[in-house]
Amino acid sequence: MDESTRSDNTQLDDDLREQAHETADDAEQAKDKAADKAGDAKDELSKVGDRISDAVEDVIPGDSDGDGH
Repeated sequence: MDESTRSDNTQLDDDLREQAHETADDAEQAKDKAADKAGDAKDELSKVGDRISDAVEDVIPGDSDGDGH
């Protein structure tokens, strides 16, 4: 392999490494964003559950868990 080919291969290796790091960074950001959205969804579900418990309590006093007792 001549020097020009080695230089080209080294440049390709460097470019591929850089792309791999960028892809890994993008994946990490996507994972963080998904975790944030999952946390937001969990919070919203908790609020809905609280509203349902409150509604059940209004209909059946003392039955905040909704089991009819």
